[in-house]
Amino acid sequence: MRRSSRFAVGLLIVSLIVSLIAGASPYLGAEKFWNPGPERGFYAPPQADVIEVPLPSGLVVLDPVDGDQCWDARLLCTADERLDLRLRVAGRLGDGFTVAP
Repeated sequence: MRRSSRFAVGLLIVSLIVSLIAGASPYLGAEKFWNPGPERGFYAPPQADVIEVPLPSGLVVLDPVDGDQCWDARLLCTADERLDLRLRVAGRLGDGFTVAP
């Protein structure tokens, strides 16, 4: 066998032995780790207090009351409102935005 093949086989054997020991030992197994709880380790982002701001184009955006973070607010939330922002096609949010000329 070539040297690289022997190394790969040796690495495979060592990893197999380690995984067998880890499965049999409470110190190396999954019992070592804490369960994440009902949120599965992820935490919900904070809720932002927002107010509705109607723009001259008729588009209504949400503006955070405190600071510049929208966090988990509904869409069309922005801390940097542009008064010249409008929908590309009136009433169709999916077509995107443009800046009024």
